[in-house]
Amino acid sequence: MQTRTFIAAILSTAMAITGFSASSAHALSEDDIAKILIGATALFIVGKAIDDHNNKDDYVARPTIPVKKPNPHRRQQVLPRNCKRDFVTARGKQIRGFGTRCLERERYSIRHLPQDCRRKVNTRRGVGTVYKVGCLRRSGYNVGGR
Repeated sequence: MQTRTFIAAILSTAMAITGFSASSAHALSEDDIAKILIGATALFIVGKAIDDHNNKDDYVARPTIPVKKPNPHRRQQVLPRNCKRDFVTARGKQIRGFGTRCLERERYSIRHLPQDCRRKVNTRRGVGTVYKVGCLRRSGYNVGGR
């Protein structure tokens, strides 16, 4: 049974019962008015509690999108612009990134850079490691360069 229908049934039953028990018309005392008001308030509170309880069942949880938090250990400085270059992977794909040797030469600590941004690439000196620009940007690093 739905909440509104249930409350309407209770109220109509209460009104019908009070109609049968009334014997004659007489003025209500202050005590009688207070009792009626207290009873009506109690019915309202009970009805509201039932309605609130039923509305909780309608709640639909939406999935949350995980937000990648920046690494608290990373340095709050801009990555060096001269280390940003285009590299070629072993499969021939071209990616833009920061070379580890260049970053170390610029005295930038690479140990706090996100590991999921690392890629192996072919360099003039053989296979090297590069940190992808887009991945670093999504991780909260400023890749504009200095």
